[in-house]
Amino acid sequence: MSNNRRISFDLPTTTEGVVIEVVARYTKGDPYSSEQQGFWIGMTPVKVEENWRTTRAFSGLKAFDSTATRFSAKKLEAVRDKVRHQIMNGTPTDRYAMMLQRVVEQAGLKLERTVLAEKHAERAAEVAEALAS
Repeated sequence: MSNNRRISFDLPTTTEGVVIEVVARYTKGDPYSSEQQGFWIGMTPVKVEENWRTTRAFSGLKAFDSTATRFSAKKLEAVRDKVRHQIMNGTPTDRYAMMLQRVVEQAGLKLERTVLAEKHAERAAEVAEALAS
């Protein structure tokens, strides 16, 4: 495990070259800032071009996840895995699924898995209709 205090993963969108970057990070906090000491989650639309990743200012959201008095790489990975699980397998009312939905809507994007789910639902309806007749 590395001593990196930030890890991320990308969620593909239907817009070519644009992903939603989900970042789990640890911060020591700052008495002059509103950021508490602990683990934070951020989600931002990112344009990916060759070796560049570009974001627009104020285009994402961040949320405080949990308090920690000191950094732990294992805990950071656990926080990232929890967020990934909520997004991929959780219900639409889970905290991070709702956060992701808000970021996607504000950016006017659609997640790739949403489109696939819609296609599967349409196909299932077609099959059910064909079986019923």
